[in-house]
Amino acid sequence: MTLSVAKAIMETQREAADAPAADAAGFSDAAEAEEGFYACLRANAVHWMRSIGRHYPDCGYGGRFYWWMFITDNPAPYDSFGNGAAMRVSPAGFAARSMEETIALAKAVTEVTHNHPEGVKGQRRLLSPSIWRGRGARNRRSLPISWSTTTRSTLPLTGFGRTIFF
Repeated sequence: MTLSVAKAIMETQREAADAPAADAAGFSDAAEAEEGFYACLRANAVHWMRSIGRHYPDCGYGGRFYWWMFITDNPAPYDSFGNGAAMRVSPAGFAARSMEETIALAKAVTEVTHNHPEGVKGQRRLLSPSIWRGRGARNRRSLPISWSTTTRSTLPLTGFGRTIFF
């Protein structure tokens, strides 16, 4: 699924680069153009996850993800908070130019299946390590201050009667 997400991000960025300017495309402002980009990314994520993933039916998908992938004709989010969200967001860390863009990309590709708030928190917890390893930071001290100090205090995972901080 990681490669499917990477393909969706690259295709969406290519489509955005090939598109005419925002005002010529009918968007009234940059925010509307940005929402159009993320809507396209979500559609591409669904398309590529299903078209690539269907070649590998026996690779250990969870029950609801298997249903989403192979059985339903309407691939809507199914309120999951499983580990699939965190397993496939690393391409967002490599494609983005900022932490904010990374979070937005990862959220868009995660919410096509894992739209439960805990699933979204799980993918955000992985983003910081994904980026700093992929972009050359050697340890947590070499992260920019805003990454290392905000992740612990603002992104707790709660559930099962306890709060877990990474």
